[in-house]
Amino acid sequence: MPSPAARRKSEAGGVLTAAGCQRLQAAVEQDCARTSQRPSFDKIAARAQLSADVAIAILYQQAPARRSELQAFFSAFQLELTDGDYQAAELEAMPKSLPARDLDADLQQLQGRQALLADLAAALQSDCRLVIFTGMPGIGKSTLLWELQRRLAATQWRWVRLDADQQPLSAIAFARAWLGDAAANACLGKAGEMARTALLAKAVEREAIGLAVDTAEQVLADTQPEASLQESVLKIARAEQPQARLAIATPHLPAAWQVIVAQPWARWIPLTGLSTAEAAALFQTWGLELTASTDQQCLATIVSVYQGNPLALKLIAGEIRAYPYGGNLRAYWHDCGAEYELEVDDDETTTAAARPNRTPWLRALVENALRRLERHDPLAYQLLCLGAVNPRPSAAAPWQFLIGDLPEARQQQAWQALRQRLWLEASPADQGSLYRVPSFVRRIVLDQLPPLAPEHS
Repeated sequence: MPSPAARRKSEAGGVLTAAGCQRLQAAVEQDCARTSQRPSFDKIAARAQLSADVAIAILYQQAPARRSELQAFFSAFQLELTDGDYQAAELEAMPKSLPARDLDADLQQLQGRQALLADLAAALQSDCRLVIFTGMPGIGKSTLLWELQRRLAATQWRWVRLDADQQPLSAIAFARAWLGDAAANACLGKAGEMARTALLAKAVEREAIGLAVDTAEQVLADTQPEASLQESVLKIARAEQPQARLAIATPHLPAAWQVIVAQPWARWIPLTGLSTAEAAALFQTWGLELTASTDQQCLATIVSVYQGNPLALKLIAGEIRAYPYGGNLRAYWHDCGAEYELEVDDDETTTAAARPNRTPWLRALVENALRRLERHDPLAYQLLCLGAVNPRPSAAAPWQFLIGDLPEARQQQAWQALRQRLWLEASPADQGSLYRVPSFVRRIVLDQLPPLAPEHS
């Protein structure tokens, strides 16, 4: 007859011992080798009739499981569960995901760049009149641009912010940001091209204006259709308007601007990604602890493949945080590691110019993450698609209004899922934070949406 302790152990379940974990992992690996496939945890769990998060918790000793669940997992791989395979532990509720992070100060992409920001802020308050950030999508150009503007907001310059991803860049857009809608329409609405150029020139002459332009390819191009805005930007860039300051974010620097950025009053910052140490610190801010050497090796590979791209790191961390991985990087690597089994011929010391273009890989990462989001949380995926239609940041309430026909609890659940998975950018506002889909992700989401059917009269 079993002892009371054995009966309690049988009833409560527990956590695998080192020996039990080794037996089960060997059986899973042997089965994978026999079938020449590396099944995902969804398939491994389905074989044992468990949910994927429970299978991960058992195999990686993350949380106690019922004895019946341990027995089912062992039996699915032709093993008999013995008392030596697990130790008793009290059952506890197992979270599906890590808690949503406080994104109200979403400046994680500033990791490792605080010194650069301090240097540029000081330079723009001295004799520097132009700063240009360049680099691949997701490298942090916009984040650095807006943080630089925020730090200079209390200085003598009145900063005007333009973002081509939110509105077409034009003299009217500049004037609305500078004067307000009504005054801008009154001044420029009916003015010709020459008049617009003259008005903008007076604006930068009379005031200490700081102009921050994001996604600025249109303004920098030689064929910019709105010549008045381009001329005003060039006046600032060439230091013809000594009172003004200009900060720009753009993927590439046009050849015509090479002469300008070589001037002593200009600073060109070709951004590169984060180091493995900086990425590890970033993962920690997202609640992911890299306790095992395997975790650190996996992160080093991810950093090498994506050249430390902050957006790539954020999306990967968001997936690791969410169901079914619950913060387990090794479990994520088991399922998705094949995506990173690539020949990487650069290291952290390779110059930006010598590195291959990783933008197609970043796009593939986003597309794969979107497919997994749609499979695991269809409503959150729907909310992300709806939110991507609007290029401007919005508060949390308008986001949830997009699925307002559903019960409030489901709205909140979908909203929290996007935050848990780190799909959103947050920017501070007077009354809370505003959220939007990152520009690069937004373009990919919009590409995947079906075209609207034509309207018939």
